[in-house]
Amino acid sequence: TELDVNIEIFSLEGRLLKTITTNVLSPGYKAQPISWDGLDESGNPLNTGLYLYRLIVTLPDGRSNEITKKLVVLR
Repeated sequence: TELDVNIEIFSLEGRLLKTITTNVLSPGYKAQPISWDGLDESGNPLNTGLYLYRLIVTLPDGRSNEITKKLVVLR
């Protein structure tokens, strides 16, 4: 199954810093890894700190699920 995946990374103040959009193949409950270079939309590295990310996965039939979690960046 091909899944549409969006990952949005936010500062704790709620500012959107990075959006990662990709398609992944998922033959079941596992999916291939999604890599990220640690840069924001302007090409600057995120500083060490705490961020939030929202993962949105959309199925081919249009149904979607999302979850928001904490992200720690250590440099």
